[in-house]
Amino acid sequence: MLQMKEVADGCFQQLYGEIVRSMLERYPWQVEGADATTPTAEEEAAHREAVIVKLEAMGYDVGCRFAERAARDRPRMLEPLDVIKFVCKDFWIAMFKKQIDKLQTNHRGVFVVQDFSFRWLAGISAATEHETREMALLFLVFPCGMIRGALANLGLTAIVNADVPDARTLPGCTFVERAGVRGALTDAVLCVADELWTGLFNIKIKQG
Repeated sequence: MLQMKEVADGCFQQLYGEIVRSMLERYPWQVEGADATTPTAEEEAAHREAVIVKLEAMGYDVGCRFAERAARDRPRMLEPLDVIKFVCKDFWIAMFKKQIDKLQTNHRGVFVVQDFSFRWLAGISAATEHETREMALLFLVFPCGMIRGALANLGLTAIVNADVPDARTLPGCTFVERAGVRGALTDAVLCVADELWTGLFNIKIKQG
């Protein structure tokens, strides 16, 4: 049996922070050694979107691989709720060193996971509350990918979004997991999902 290799949590958080910052600061149109150019608003938006896509994909890969290893000795989970409970307990403890604080569902495939002290956001700070919230949302893209990857590996296709309702409540945050729902969602759920998706990815959910 192979021994699991570990790394200090603080070292990982520092590394992850530098990965996000370096990805944001590195513009693809800048040539090494050339004078730095000021990107247009459109270029900045496109670059930020590309960073988000890349971070989410990285997280998806990590979550998928970890779930494969963590659940290999367990009976297959057939019910979506069992998968969600596994992610909220075993996965969360292994990745974030604690269980979630609150789990809610509308029983139509939407699960709201609240973590009142999400350790990866503990050091987030910026000049204003708005900037702090935007930075926190960006740092949550990778965990969203991890959760989506873990769910996918366990047989549950889902869209995972994150939100920080108020920068003053950091490091608290909320994850919304919308799992393979068939049929119409309530207007309230659609409104929440649309707001979170727009805030994180700056695009609207197409309804209908």
